[in-house]
Amino acid sequence: MASAVADQSSVGQLIEPHSQQTSNMNKQHKLICSPREEELLKRHSQDPPSLCLHLYSTYFKFEHEDGFFSYKSQFKDFLLCIKERRLPGDLMDVFNEASCRYYDGCLIVEIHDHRSESIEIKRVVMRPTAESIWTDVALLSEDWGFPWTEDVALEVEAKILVAAEEPLCLDPSIQVTRVSNAIEYVSTPKKVKKKLKWNSVEREQKLAKQAEHLRLMTLKDNRAKRPFPFEPSFSKISYLQDWRSKKQKANAEPLPAIDVKKGKGRKSLLEPITLPDGRKCVRSIRFERPEGDKKIYTLINIYLLNGHYDGVFRWGTAYDTSLNGG
Repeated sequence: MASAVADQSSVGQLIEPHSQQTSNMNKQHKLICSPREEELLKRHSQDPPSLCLHLYSTYFKFEHEDGFFSYKSQFKDFLLCIKERRLPGDLMDVFNEASCRYYDGCLIVEIHDHRSESIEIKRVVMRPTAESIWTDVALLSEDWGFPWTEDVALEVEAKILVAAEEPLCLDPSIQVTRVSNAIEYVSTPKKVKKKLKWNSVEREQKLAKQAEHLRLMTLKDNRAKRPFPFEPSFSKISYLQDWRSKKQKANAEPLPAIDVKKGKGRKSLLEPITLPDGRKCVRSIRFERPEGDKKIYTLINIYLLNGHYDGVFRWGTAYDTSLNGG
């Protein structure tokens, strides 16, 4: 019982230096708030970085270190953590041995990019994760000399979370959720879908699947069951050309109609015209009207056959024809 009380009293002593590194105490508030990344970089712009990384075309290295690492080495995972701006849980002991300085529970990494002609320098913030926090708790337990109880470990983790994470928003309004979702959607990088490269077996399977899909889609199509493949034919083009030439010739040919014979002082109609099909033209009516710089001639013929009447209506730019008309 006495050891448990001693453990509880020692928790505050262990958390105090960690809290001093991970947050700034606000005397007016009891909550310890972690500012945003931009605010953190702006506030500590004059302070030295936690780590300084130099990137070259074929390797990268840390400042004040003689060794260098290839981009394909096992240490490439650290570059991925920098890209994702998170603390790697399996390197927390390395950071402690190197005496890396924490700013509000985060590491500020200064990157010197030598891969272009001019050196680009920028700073990024590596934020703690649940894995890195639990690794910190395990390291503190080892430094204490004997294993902590579960209650002590949970209390330490709770105090670290309060010190390192932003305060919870407990507003029940739906607008808060909408704003949070919008910020998360904009700030989360979109994953680019990469095109997979197939081997010969996968390519054959894909082609077989496409052939099966095509067979199912054309199962009821009679054209797909023909023994010969479909080949487009242009044999009807000559027929269309002949039909158009004959139609143009027929339009240019004047339509037989009843003409008016002019006599002395009066007009008289000529004899009705009988067509080869037996129809007799009994009346012809003509109109003309100007349209722009040309005239439109209209002709209406009325025919009689076995007591039934029918008519033909034509118009065009030439007399009694349907040129440029109908």
